[in-house]
Amino acid sequence: MKTLIASTLAATVLLTGVASAAPAPRLSSEAYILLPNADYANLTDTQVHQINAVVHSGGDSNDLRNGIRAVLK
Repeated sequence: MKTLIASTLAATVLLTGVASAAPAPRLSSEAYILLPNADYANLTDTQVHQINAVVHSGGDSNDLRNGIRAVLK
């Protein structure tokens, strides 16, 4: 029983370390091309993921620009 508890605790510590060491998401370079004058500073990780999803959604340029603008508001 002690071995099970110890191994569970060790696994939890290792997985927590891996999760916290994950790099921040990067904004797709296509977003900068679609809206070069937009303010991309101080985006949350969620906003970066949303913008990347919009950029890779396959819509036309106007749809992509409008989608990025909606996330940035």
